[in-house]
Amino acid sequence: MAIRTRADLLAQTIERAGHTIFNPRTIEADDILDSTLIVGPIQSAANTDAAFYTINGTRGEIRSQLQTGVAADTGFTLELRNTSIAADSVIMCNLVQPSNIVLGGGLVSGSVVTANVIAASSASLNFFNTGAALADNAPFTASFAII
Repeated sequence: MAIRTRADLLAQTIERAGHTIFNPRTIEADDILDSTLIVGPIQSAANTDAAFYTINGTRGEIRSQLQTGVAADTGFTLELRNTSIAADSVIMCNLVQPSNIVLGGGLVSGSVVTANVIAASSASLNFFNTGAALADNAPFTASFAII
């Protein structure tokens, strides 16, 4: 029996030391499959130098370039417009540079990266680069997943 509702879950619990816990003996293959997160295919934005990008779907990538140079130990933000973003969404993102460091213009893949929901259908992807200045027009790929 797959667990589909809170009542189904409560029916699968036991009491131990005053705490209600999930009874591991009742787990079935369907329960594991039902709880697996599967995100959709990767959607790509047009390669453009823009202040915001509109990409719908739960996974995507922005292949673009910086609009201006960025000083060392500072950052930049991209606005993502996406109908899959809800006010309580969690967004994971990363930033990668081309394999050719000369073309990369100093983008460091290990920089600090965060994502914040602005409102439904809108988020900011924030990149803080450490240790190196970023050249104007440096190409990059910013990828994201929305859960």
